[in-house]
Parts: sequence; structure tokens; C-alpha cells
Amino acid sequence: MIHISNIILILAVKYVHSDIYFHNPRGSNNRLDEQGRERNNANRMFNSQNNNRGGYNVGYMYYHAGSTLRLEWTNQHSCFSPNANCDFIIQYMCDDKIRDGSNLNTIPDVETRCENKNCNTDFRFGMNEDFEYYSNCKQRKRNKGLFTADQKLRGEAAIFTRQNPNGNRYAYECPEERDYYPYWNPTKWIDIAILTNYPKRCAYFEQNSENLKSRFYCQVPKNFKNLIPITKTECLKILNAEWKESTSHNTSAPICRETQFTRDNHLGNTYDGQTPFFNWKVPSINHDKCVLRIRYNISTNDYDPHQTFNQEDSKNFSKKYGLNEQEANKRGYIFETNPKVKIFPNIDFSLKLAVNTAQYGRVFQDRSHVFSIKPRVNMEADKKILNLNVRGKRGNIVQVYPAVEYDFVPNTLEISKNDYVHIQWTGSNKNPLNNDGQGLPGTDRSNIVLLTNKTFDTQFVNSFYAPLTTNGDLRVNYPFSLEKNGFMKLDDQDLIKLAFLRDNQIGGSLDELDDAGTYFDFGAKKVTSSGVFHYMSTRNNNFSNRDQKGLVVLYDNEFFDDFIGWNGGVIDFRVGKMSIPEGTINQLEHFRVDIKSLENVNQTELHAKVLMPNNFDKSTMASDLILIRKTKGILQKPFKINLKLKRALDIMESHDLYRINNELLTKVDSKINDDNLEFETNQSGIYVVKYEKNYAILIAVLVTIGVLVIIILAASFLLYKNPSVIKNLRHRTNNLKRSMNNQL
Repeated sequence: MIHISNIILILAVKYVHSDIYFHNPRGSNNRLDEQGRERNNANRMFNSQNNNRGGYNVGYMYYHAGSTLRLEWTNQHSCFSPNANCDFIIQYMCDDKIRDGSNLNTIPDVETRCENKNCNTDFRFGMNEDFEYYSNCKQRKRNKGLFTADQKLRGEAAIFTRQNPNGNRYAYECPEERDYYPYWNPTKWIDIAILTNYPKRCAYFEQNSENLKSRFYCQVPKNFKNLIPITKTECLKILNAEWKESTSHNTSAPICRETQFTRDNHLGNTYDGQTPFFNWKVPSINHDKCVLRIRYNISTNDYDPHQTFNQEDSKNFSKKYGLNEQEANKRGYIFETNPKVKIFPNIDFSLKLAVNTAQYGRVFQDRSHVFSIKPRVNMEADKKILNLNVRGKRGNIVQVYPAVEYDFVPNTLEISKNDYVHIQWTGSNKNPLNNDGQGLPGTDRSNIVLLTNKTFDTQFVNSFYAPLTTNGDLRVNYPFSLEKNGFMKLDDQDLIKLAFLRDNQIGGSLDELDDAGTYFDFGAKKVTSSGVFHYMSTRNNNFSNRDQKGLVVLYDNEFFDDFIGWNGGVIDFRVGKMSIPEGTINQLEHFRVDIKSLENVNQTELHAKVLMPNNFDKSTMASDLILIRKTKGILQKPFKINLKLKRALDIMESHDLYRINNELLTKVDSKINDDNLEFETNQSGIYVVKYEKNYAILIAVLVTIGVLVIIILAASFLLYKNPSVIKNLRHRTNNLKRSMNNQL
């Protein structure tokens, strides 16, 4: 019997949906360019178990290989809180057959109902997994080791699960694969990330990911009519069957770390007012047809969610509540749908619990529309590409729920000079016609213009004490004049394109962008300036009702960052790396390293008050200035920094590592090997290495040379004053020669 140890269980209220919705990229929730509030077909592509009002009509976009795409979603129940356990599994798949389709019907599972008797090529129907994948699932034995509670599964194949006991079909998705992770049969899904309440299980998830680990399956003859076994022993009993290996995806292990905190019964934000998100580095591939999916697993602690395999393990809660089995059955402390529990043993009164055993260990899901991954062209390989998109759809918060109103993603974009930003968004012309908004009813449109400044002084200062020029203010609602410096200091043609969507114009009025297209692509632009830019969309900024504004911060310096939790991690940066060991922190933290040259901080207080008075200049600085940002939580252990110096030390040099904090200069212990320096710290601040002349060595060399000179001079003077000494030495030398000759 196969047992899967990641079985996630939930005590759920009957008829209540937990829900998860992708907002960037836009999740479909099985919707496709539909005018109504409710989706038309919940079985069209996959089993989401979400509310019918969720989802976005369209979502095609493309992303450059190696770029950073911010994935944003909302989930209804809590994560990383005492109320529930949860895991997010984020994956992608690319295949030439993937498509959104053109109609709302579910793709047939009988090929004679498709054009040319080939459902894989019938582009009328949306499809992610293909016909063969579902056909194999429908003929494959289900895993009998899985937890089924008191659900009566109506078949023995893998299409029947505790959450899908009737074997309902959702296009070509395999219900068993959908409900369990990691899955034991081969799939085309590639793992991106596992965000979990149990970071100590990350090693298990990583080791068993199909990214790294092969899967095995039973290949049966074509005329085989029975259910296909899932074990080698049973497979080899079949005539002409083979137990075959399906190699791994041969890619890196998925990122595994803690989830962000979210509260339950609330499709809202996490800490800092941000939507739950994950920054995905798009893989370096070239493919026109890809799709993302996110699965949301929730469970409670009524019994061990990772060590419960079948109904025999948990038919009652007698041990958990200190009851014997007979008393547990009598008082209703058994696992069944809607049990009546007698909490007082001597009172004939029971409470009915709203328990649906099909929802114990429940999985919700959303998927993106089709997108493409394209290679970077004429962009340096070592430069970042950050995507700037738009989420949401037309309407007020009540009308669009559980979707969201318009916003830019990320709402605050931080990027370094000489990196690239790719601005792109899409939308639909088929939102409900009575949804609130400006311009033509039912239409999504966005644009970007710089906001004007407020009438009193303001200044944005970064953590290097170097002020950046501030442009615009989020609390004003009028755009900056295009006659002056505009958004990101782009040229006039680019500013006009962002404001009026010029390349998307098809004639007519553009004051509310009605006659521009739904899709806009600005392309990837290199950042050539620095500053802080507050901007808005003029069409969707209805003050006091709706707000579509954003912030872009362009730094002169490079920076490198990541979210790291209990398992620790590494941040690689251009001149070194930061290594955070396991157990350093107890929850997810944002770590960031900034690198600044001396030129970056010229004419700043840091330069005037610290660097210049202490003789830090190009000739004495062995490294750039390395800023380690402060974390919110307390660090339990020091982390390690490896830093490559500008050059190795000369024989007459030594080094000193300094920490600068609030203009205070402090020496820090470090070790050096050639041009590599290593140190440990648990403190934020600016770190810099300085070359120091080793005067002790220089003095020792000079003293040694002086002593040798004195000895030579003294010997010469002695010989000069005593010529008989030289004559005596010559005589002894001649005698020695004669003695040696005689012996020979």
C-alpha cells in the first residue's frame, strides 16, 4: 500500500467556500470573456471549488525569461496563524497544446466529439492537461492508502477522491493529483514554491518534488481494459506490462518557506497592508503557451494532518479527548458528516456540528490564463527585469468581489539604475455593464501619468542617507505637466504612449481611453535615472470611491533582496553573498543588501561626516559600501557575509572591517583569504573594508636592513684596521688545501 505523508486535513463548515483567487497574473477561476457576474461553467478547465463570482475574463501576457514577476492572490482562511494549518503549492506548465479556448464548454472526453476526432487539437475548447493524461487517470487505480473519511467513493479509479467522490470531470485534470502533493505519478507540472505552516517539512517537500525526483508508472498493453496498478509488484503480474521510470523535470528544487500571515474569513491583505504575494523568477526558457496554478490546502489539528492515511486511523477521537472507544461512539466523538456531540456525559443534550468530511483536508485552486515566456533581447544577462502590471477589474469593491478593484502590481516598485522595467497590462470589454467606473461601460482601461507635487516641501531619503528627488505625491489627484520632467524621466514620446496608449489607439475619443485597446505593452525599458515617482491612472482614479496610484523608486545603487524564514537561505549579490543559517529567525523576514560606491554617496552626510574625516577614499577603500537592512524580527543567530575585495592585500598592507551606524564607526572582526573577506554579524548597518598600511612590518624590515648594514660596516672596518687577520686567514686556507690534497 502506498502512503503519502503530506495529507492535509480540515474541519470545514458545510457549504462555505474557503477560496483562493489569483489577481496577478489574472486568475480565470474557469471564466472566459463572460459578461455576467457568475461564471458560466465551473467544470470548464479545472476544479477550483471557488465562488462562482471569482475570476477574470482574460489574461494573456508575456514575460521575459529571467524577469521577476510578482504573483498576488487572496485566500479566505488563515495562514501562519493559530486558527488553521495551510500550504500553498505554486506550479507552472508549458506545452504547445495549452490554450484558453474560444467557447465555454468543457472539452469532451470522447475523441469522436472533437474536430478530426482529436481533442488535443480542437482549439474551440480550453485545455491545460491533455487527453492522454486524463485517460490514464481514469483508468489508473486510486491510492487506497489515502484518507477518505466516511465518504462513499463511487469507483476505484484515480478520478474518485474524498473531495470528488462521484468522479466529476473538470476538463482533463486528474482529481487525485489535484488533491494531493507531492503526487506519485508523472505530471507536467513544474514546482515553483511551497509556502507552508511547517517549514521543518521543507526538506521532505524539496527531496520529493518531481523537479528532482523521478516518478514510476505501469505501462500496460494498448488493449488492457482493467484498472492500471500503481505498484511495481502488481504491475509485473500483468502480461507484457512494464514498470517504467519517468525522469524528473531536471530543474532546481522548489523554494520552500513559511507562508505570510493572513486572517480567516477575510479575502484581504497580510501585514503591511500588502496582498499575499510571491516574487517568481521566470525560468530561462522560450515558450508561447504556459499556465500557472496555485493550490491552497487547509486543515485543522483535530488529528495529525501528516500521519493520517485512511479511515481506520481516525474513525473516532477517543484518545484525543480521553474517552474509550465505546464512550466516544456513544457521545458522538466520531468522524462523520454532521455529528451530534454530547459534551456533558450526564445530560441528554447534544450539539450538532457543521462538519463535511469531504472538506477535511480541503484543496482550493486557481489558474492563470495562458501566457508566454520570451527570451531577453538586447538586454544584459546580469541585469534584472522587473514586471509592472495592473490587477483588478471595473467596478466598486462590492461589484467586483471576490476580485479586486484596479491597482498596479507591485504597488511600490523598487529598482536599480541600469536594470529594466517591463510595463504591461490587459483587460476585458465584457465586464458587467452596470459596474461603476469611468468611460465606456463594461471596459477595462489603464494608463500612467506622473502626479503633481504637493504645495509644501517633502523629501524621500533612502537608507544610505542619500536623498532621492521626489516627483509627485500620492495625496494629490492632478497629473504633472508633460512639459516638465515626467514619469521615470522618460522622453516625451514614451510619456505620451503611457498617458494615451498611443500605439493602441483605433480612432475616436481618448479622454477616457474608450477607443484604445484592452491590452497594452510598453516593452522593457532600461532605467537611466534615479528618483521617486508617484503616479496614477487618470481613468480609474475617482477620488473617495476608487484609487489607482503607484510608486516607483529608482536607486542609483544596486540592491539584492529575498524573503527568508526558519530554514535559512542565501542571498547572492554582485560582490559576495549573505548566508542565513537555519533557526536564525522564527518567521518570514525580508532581507536586503544594498551596494554603493563612493560616487553614489558623494555630497551626502555619510560622506562628509564619516568617510572623509576617517580617510576613506578610492585608494583606501577595499570594498564598496555594503548596507544590510534592519529586519523586523529578532535574529537568534549571526549570519555570515562573504565579500570579494577590490584586490588582494600587498605585503605591506593589512585590512580593517568597519560598521557604520548613525555616523558611529566601529571595527568588526573578520578573516581574509587572498581577496575574499568573511565575517559574521547579526546587526544591520553599513559595512566597509579599508586597506591599512602595516607599519610594523615596514619598521621591522628597515631595522633588519639597518642591522645588516651595521654588521657589514663593522666587519669591514675591523679588517681594514687589522691586515694581519687577513694574512692569517690566507695562510690557514692554503694549509687546508694542502691537507686535503695529501688525503686525496
